[in-house]
Amino acid sequence: MFATYWSQDLEVQKAFREAIRRKVELERQAMNQRVDDNLPRLLAWIAKPIVNMDFRVTRSKWDAQGAEGEGTVSGALSWWLSKTYNVFDDVVLEVHPGEFIQLDHIVICPAGVFVLETKTWSGSIICNHRGCRMWQGKRLVQLDGNPVLQNERHIRLLYEWMRTAVPEVHMDREHLYPIVVFKKLEKLKVEDDCGMPVVEGGIAATQEIHRHHDVVLTLEQIETLCLAIKHAKPLGTDVTAPVLTSSEKPGDVEEGTTKGGRHFVRVHGTKEQAQTIARLRETQGQCPGDVKQDQKDVGVWYFYLTTERK
Repeated sequence: MFATYWSQDLEVQKAFREAIRRKVELERQAMNQRVDDNLPRLLAWIAKPIVNMDFRVTRSKWDAQGAEGEGTVSGALSWWLSKTYNVFDDVVLEVHPGEFIQLDHIVICPAGVFVLETKTWSGSIICNHRGCRMWQGKRLVQLDGNPVLQNERHIRLLYEWMRTAVPEVHMDREHLYPIVVFKKLEKLKVEDDCGMPVVEGGIAATQEIHRHHDVVLTLEQIETLCLAIKHAKPLGTDVTAPVLTSSEKPGDVEEGTTKGGRHFVRVHGTKEQAQTIARLRETQGQCPGDVKQDQKDVGVWYFYLTTERK
């Protein structure tokens, strides 16, 4: 009784969150640029605050729903799996530069590796390989996102990550098992073969895990894989790199090139905030110059990105 629980190191988690935050911020900036490119200036000025709010609200909703569902499934895994089962909650890995996977739960045991994708959706759901639909009155409405395809991607990228990060753990891809877990549904109907188990609740997920009895991983391989996940870090990033807290985040960061071809970064905020941005750029392999105050705009600091390290 009671599974063995692991977690990624705290500093590693902070580094991943910061890397993902930067990626999300770039997505938001790209979205604003599309608004500028496709709408007249006045309409763009009106539309950008609306789409930015929708962008943030949608992501916050996803995060809140995911955390709620993950907690209940985690309790079931802890209670219904024995100590030979090693469980991670909320794992983030960077498989390729800028390409992350966020795994709700990983279970590692002699039978292989199980990847659980959890969804906290309410109502009556019909699920198949093409996606999920929900009953709204007498109508079936297609839901955004396909958890089956999401977990297929997770399995594919996790296998790629394992082959690079822990090549000594020789395991066939067929022993990576995806499971989709729904919570808080009134009714779940699975119409066809989704290519993976689609179940309701954490107990049903543990029953699927217990169906596998093959021994494909030794205890040494299991420990090696668990330690690799625990200490995984973003590619090309030092986990001791500075992570911006809410009080350190600048209001705006601009990048551009001068007429003379010099690449610059302008930071709206304090000098300390600009220096933190410069240190972050240095951990990413860039070469920032000295931070200087803008001569025209008060509260703006800048530095150049050079080709040689200081």
